[in-house]
Amino acid sequence: PISLTQITVGIKAEGESQGVEYNIHFKTNYGPFLPILNVADIFVRPTCTDGDANAVREALCLDIPTIASDVVPRPEGTILFRNRDMADFEHKVLQTLKKHQSKTRQEEGWGMPENNPVALNYVNYLMSMTERQT
Repeated sequence: PISLTQITVGIKAEGESQGVEYNIHFKTNYGPFLPILNVADIFVRPTCTDGDANAVREALCLDIPTIASDVVPRPEGTILFRNRDMADFEHKVLQTLKKHQSKTRQEEGWGMPENNPVALNYVNYLMSMTERQT
């Protein structure tokens, strides 16, 4: 079986090849989480098994739009997507990014993935990686 580390390394490498590696951060180890949340536009927890995740609560407390699978009950304010439903996941992420796009990025002229071929290609790659795992 493929490990989470192998999947993450592959996704990061693809992000680098597409030039979007600085737009996405994968937190896969223990360590300070608050510095990451302080610069996040959104927080995503796309797990297929989970418990009451502190990370979800921390992001919500900081008013960071938080997207998570509906695999377990989530705190009020969490934007839910159907577990293992990549179309619903993509829709919720794009919808949330459009609604909550940071002012700085708007001023810099950052476009949404459907208007940016490089970002769209990377989103499609992420979706294909996930579909192979189910």
